[in-house]
Amino acid sequence: MALHALIALAAGLPALSAPDLPVHQVPAHQVEVVHDAQAHAVRYHAAFDTRQRTLGHALGTRPSTERCETTLVARVERHVALDTGEPALVSRLPVSQAWRSSVPGPCRAGSKAAAALAQRNAGAVARLLVDAAETDRAEALAAIQAAHVLARR
Repeated sequence: MALHALIALAAGLPALSAPDLPVHQVPAHQVEVVHDAQAHAVRYHAAFDTRQRTLGHALGTRPSTERCETTLVARVERHVALDTGEPALVSRLPVSQAWRSSVPGPCRAGSKAAAALAQRNAGAVARLLVDAAETDRAEALAAIQAAHVLARR
């Protein structure tokens, strides 16, 4: 099962049909915030940063001690859709979570280690987004109010 389908399933959303959709664009949680009797869709997305580095060394005929360490950091982005339905207000929240994995051997370009790490932690990513949405409700409302005030000027 593709990562976007797992995250959507864990978040209770229908799976997206595009199998090549980048992980950072998969919608994982949506809430509605009401301002002046008008509902605004607020979506919370996970933006992933990945890093790989090779630790250890391989010397000639000696056994290698190289290991590839992969770090995956999920950061939460808020996308508020205003009257047109287009995401007008986009901001990154100060919420993140990191996961690490280590496999024997050097890191290789095109490795699927980061995708596998994200897939193993899809449920935790979905919980991170739900928790962020719950704690961000007041800030989302404040951002919507500020946008309306600026639009009236």
